[in-house]
Amino acid sequence: MTRISRHFNYTDRVRIPASKIHVEIERGEDGKYRCIVKKLDLTEHGRHAEEAWKAAHVVVEARRVSMGLYYKQVIGTVAETQQKKPITPIELAEFPDESEIVFRFKVVDPDKKLLGEIDGIRTGERAETEREPLIPLIPTDLKEELWRVDASDEAVGPRVLVNKCLPNASGLLMRDPIVRGLILPQIVRQVLMLVATTEQESEPWAANWISFADRLGHSELPNAADDEAVRDWVDDVVESFTVSHKMASTAESHMRAEEA
Repeated sequence: MTRISRHFNYTDRVRIPASKIHVEIERGEDGKYRCIVKKLDLTEHGRHAEEAWKAAHVVVEARRVSMGLYYKQVIGTVAETQQKKPITPIELAEFPDESEIVFRFKVVDPDKKLLGEIDGIRTGERAETEREPLIPLIPTDLKEELWRVDASDEAVGPRVLVNKCLPNASGLLMRDPIVRGLILPQIVRQVLMLVATTEQESEPWAANWISFADRLGHSELPNAADDEAVRDWVDDVVESFTVSHKMASTAESHMRAEEA
């Protein structure tokens, strides 16, 4: 198999940890929704000068891809948001409810240069020791379809949509080893194919998937123009993934135990 290395386009951009941000969505007496920023820790400025970092503006983008909704709001400079007083709420007047809303926090200097960011923020607080999910599971209305990989938001990356009519939809892949074995490899296959055939390696979500493949022993991406190399690479990673989790063996044991 012919493979070539593709390198990340790293910059001085600060990747803000998800554990540094906590947002919740509330519905006001006027019936409109707004995002309340309960925690925003921007003390780490990476290689940027502290004065430049503190003078930069914090921009929050809210979106709901399935409905094409988007809203952007500047909530102040970094210095202003770090003061011990409530941060200006983010108005979500155009959003009909609080489901599927994803937030992106950006630190932007006066010249519009992006100094730092974090995308894919949802409501709830994340502990510093909690691992970021490789791919989020989002309960939503899929009519009679049970699940689907959605890659319509290039910034956040792929996500798994699960039919919200299912009991404990967000735990679909954790309850049953048979369901897990049938669905997880297909999710991995679809996402890796996307990673291998697009030029998005510098996006945080893609970098996480490349690290995932690297941990399984597949450190180099194939040539995106070589269809056979891409298929072979994806097959190799999926095989390593299923072997590492003993998916067929676990499913067999589970089925035999149910028959006993």
